[in-house]
Amino acid sequence: MNTSLHPHMDSISDPIQRLERRLRWLQESLPVDSKTHIRQEIEEALTDLQNIMAYFPQGIEDGRATISWYALQAAIETVEVGVTITDTQGRIIYTNTTEARMHGYRVEELIGQPARMFAPPEIQREMSPEEMKQIKNWRRESLNLHKDGSIFPVQLISNAIIDAAGNPLGLATICEDITERKAAEEKLRRTNSELAEALNHLEALNREKNELLSIVAHDLKNPLSAIRGTAESIYAFYDVLSKEEVVQHALDIEHGANRMFELINNLLDLDALEVGKMNLRFEEFDLRIPLLMVVNNFSQTASSKNIQIVCEPLEVQYPVYADEKATLRVLDNLVSNAVKYSPRGKSIYIRLEKTRGYVRCYVRDEGPGLSASDQKKLFEKFAKLSPKPTGGEHSTGLGLSIVKKLVEAMHGSVWCESEPGQGATFIAEFPTHKTKVNTDDDMVE
Repeated sequence: MNTSLHPHMDSISDPIQRLERRLRWLQESLPVDSKTHIRQEIEEALTDLQNIMAYFPQGIEDGRATISWYALQAAIETVEVGVTITDTQGRIIYTNTTEARMHGYRVEELIGQPARMFAPPEIQREMSPEEMKQIKNWRRESLNLHKDGSIFPVQLISNAIIDAAGNPLGLATICEDITERKAAEEKLRRTNSELAEALNHLEALNREKNELLSIVAHDLKNPLSAIRGTAESIYAFYDVLSKEEVVQHALDIEHGANRMFELINNLLDLDALEVGKMNLRFEEFDLRIPLLMVVNNFSQTASSKNIQIVCEPLEVQYPVYADEKATLRVLDNLVSNAVKYSPRGKSIYIRLEKTRGYVRCYVRDEGPGLSASDQKKLFEKFAKLSPKPTGGEHSTGLGLSIVKKLVEAMHGSVWCESEPGQGATFIAEFPTHKTKVNTDDDMVE
């Protein structure tokens, strides 16, 4: 595009000056020259005038177009988005400074280059003039290629440039770098995801709280009702009750109180474990010691159900590095569980095994076994499982949850292997040496 107005002004002023000269000559020469010569001069002057009149509108229009182009170019250079114009072959015939800088180039480096250089190779494509002709307000998000090889997200809006006859002349495209917007969207997405996760967690806690209140109310109500009934019976018939009957009533009250005491202790221990306030004192000891204590404690209970506890010979030491009281609690829960769910006349098998860096304790029963569904929720609080205690024993639904948290707090692990109808084997694994997690004074709070 010619950006100068001088050629247009010269085309207009030259014929005017010639016309003025001829008219002056006519004025000076009229008395002496012939009429033929005068007519010829007038015709030439009229021709020049016609030329002026014919060109003047086009000159004005070209001047206006030049001024409009300058104004448009100045406006485009002030915007903060890239603007590129390509011809029908996809070559860049104009681009603004923002577009060039966005891609790491200078404007002069881009003129004449194919616009596809802005796109990564895998998404580059040619566009035919016929395709270009159909483009109108084509909005899309894409990825553009920086001069240094980096990729960044952009939003593009393209429009075809069409002449008066409907033929495509090129394509004008606005390009906006949306890196910051995408980062903000991703941050918002993560925030929403975190909020949704937090909400789900709060809802789960609320459900757990409601379930806890329901279970605690139920589990405390039953022994309290039994204690109240027994106390009322003693009060009403104390003068006629035999000594044996009074002793039995006292045992019933003790049993009910023990059930409540167990539930409350389990809840307190579980809460302490979950908030990291359970005091554990790590030391080295022989795992046989707490295991034999537990086996001895449950021998009478097992015998009452005609259940035999078979403990493999423990002829060597099995040193572990853990909290001895917590370990005793773990083994107690595992053996108690086996006795509770074993049918009468069955056996429970216990053995210890050394592995690399750990000692494993296996407790296998001959109970009903566990389905895959039961095994998934086995160590959850208040888990409702298909198997039921075989002797009418009470279960708080907290024992195995406490076992898992205690074992993991001592840097071990616990799991179950079972199939329906084949019994269940619980394996608790305890470390044999001090770990980096333990504190200097062997205390974890």
